Amino acid sequence: MQDQELYRRILGIEAPWQVERVELQLEQGEVHVYLEHEDKREWACVQCGALCPLYDHQEERQWRHLDTCQYRTILHAAPPRSQCREHGVRAVKLPWAESNSRFTALMEGLAIAWLKHASQKAVGEQLHLSWDEIHGIMERAVERGLTRRQAEAIPQLGVDEKAFRKGHKYLTLVNDLRRNRVLYVAEGREQSSLDGFWATITGETAPTACRRQPWTCGTRTWTRCGTI
Repeated sequence: MQDQELYRRILGIEAPWQVERVELQLEQGEVHVYLEHEDKREWACVQCGALCPLYDHQEERQWRHLDTCQYRTILHAAPPRSQCREHGVRAVKLPWAESNSRFTALMEGLAIAWLKHASQKAVGEQLHLSWDEIHGIMERAVERGLTRRQAEAIPQLGVDEKAFRKGHKYLTLVNDLRRNRVLYVAEGREQSSLDGFWATITGETAPTACRRQPWTCGTRTWTRCGTI
């Protein structure tokens, strides 16, 4: 099997994209995979999905992928841009990564799986990524989860405060007590820390008790308007 076909299957690359060449750089301990697309006149607009003519290409970008054995694997490609009548020129959606990420979806998936069991620092050391890179992967995962969240009833809410950095800083956490999940996190432990949460839920979603009467968190009692 040729290198191009091997990596096409490993990466799950499908038409119109294809692996143009593979370069092994032994001294750097890296594998570089170069992707290109077939001659395609129309691309889907990332905003509305309408088929639009090809406008141009962005400069070549790189994405870190899962390692090939002990070799760091990096993808290269020049993302095409389409020209939509309604939305103008937009970069097309790439099948292997998000538009604002320098890592493939599989690479980010591995990092998120490890973050469920270890700290950002520990995961970064194992994957040879900086703290900022790991934090960016985590933030994008949170954004995807919030986008998928649907309106649903939340019968019981729990509000708690958590100290960090030797107790000099606090976070306010809102939890869904029935489903054992965190719904909202904000800095501080004041009423203003909680105010941003209400904008994330609708009247049908909010617990009935929260809409009609004060409720208690620790030693403080909260309402939609303030602290009692």
